[in-house]
Amino acid sequence: ARERPRYPVELELDAEAAAALRRERPAADAERLDAAPLTAAGTKRVTLDFEREAIAITLLARLAPGARVLAPERLRAELLRLGGRLCAAYGGRRRKLGSKQAAAASASPTKL
Repeated sequence: ARERPRYPVELELDAEAAAALRRERPAADAERLDAAPLTAAGTKRVTLDFEREAIAITLLARLAPGARVLAPERLRAELLRLGGRLCAAYGGRRRKLGSKQAAAASASPTKL
């Protein structure tokens, strides 16, 4: 049997992000989360294996700010670039809209 690819990611997680990872990741990750001790700040530091960087980005971007990537640096940098692109795409447009337009835009889904 072929071993699945491994992309280890060192994380610092608050309770909400850790709970979300328990629901969405394999049982082995839940065991790692349970075994990780709490820091003085009440977070957990743990290393989880993802299959690819793209999978890590997709999941971890949704969990911010409760999930912070400590390593690898390349993943941290990619999440930062993604955040900047999202702010440019969505933050800039909303600032230019009037308050009624911004409220309407946030209440209805964008059609492509």
